[in-house]
Amino acid sequence: MPILFLLMTLFLTTANEGVSMEKTNILIIYHSQTGKTALIAEEMAKGVRLFPNAEPTTKTITQISPSELNTFDGIAFGTPVYFGAMSGEMKTFLDKTLPLFEKKSLEGIPATTFLSYGSGNGSDSATHNLWSVLAAHGMIILPPLSDIPSQGFLLAKTAHNLKGSHIKLPDPPTPVGNYSAYKISGKQIYINQIALKDGKVLFPGVIGETVDLDQAKEATRQTALNILAVLKEAVGGDLTKIKQAVQLTGYFRTSPDFKDHSILLNEASNLFSEVLGKKGSHARAAIGSSSLPLDSTNEIQSIFEIY
Repeated sequence: MPILFLLMTLFLTTANEGVSMEKTNILIIYHSQTGKTALIAEEMAKGVRLFPNAEPTTKTITQISPSELNTFDGIAFGTPVYFGAMSGEMKTFLDKTLPLFEKKSLEGIPATTFLSYGSGNGSDSATHNLWSVLAAHGMIILPPLSDIPSQGFLLAKTAHNLKGSHIKLPDPPTPVGNYSAYKISGKQIYINQIALKDGKVLFPGVIGETVDLDQAKEATRQTALNILAVLKEAVGGDLTKIKQAVQLTGYFRTSPDFKDHSILLNEASNLFSEVLGKKGSHARAAIGSSSLPLDSTNEIQSIFEIY
């Protein structure tokens, strides 16, 4: 067993022991004229199965409709190479994904490619042809590895990690005054939000008096969701453009004896980590306040850096 493959297997066996995870569905789709690409697809599936709760679905391009591609968490595309190009059959299949392109249905889904050699060479050219289509769809492209099972494992792992960040965000709140929902200056985005939900403040009042701790936590999480919704709008819907969260400052309307400001702000910090992973780590401050706009229990200021 290749060393890279063995190390990844040992790592996942230990790291995920006793951990229950949602199933990650990986599509391995290919065209095979002589059977060589089909054999590589089987090796890819072996690697996918080694990731906990990952399930590979292996199909030829005649066994699945292009409209079904966006129902999977990750996709591997396989084709023979003919004189530096993918097969005509695979190109025809990809041409039929135009409706998905128009709706951005594949945006953010991880993808990888694998090739078998027909007549002639030119694997680099064929790979770039495939990648150009996947990039146009906004898919996250993973490079090929020399060991195919390791490549399948990496695809499943990446798809799982991205799947865990698929938190449904609300529509960005409409500004209620003479200001912008966000401001970009250089490589930084500045966003301030309060606990608005469906046009109303969630659990208004004073924390520790008219609002209990659980309600205040929920209101804080709502504010963080609003920030992420505005952030997504600011980067054109592509959160991969975020380099890192920089600063988070939470203001909380509390009774004078309240001391759990940091516990409340954890709701926002944890959500940023769920959605952005390591990029969500940030510096922060939690501050008490005697009053806040629209009777909100909190207001959060945030700064993000973009590429």
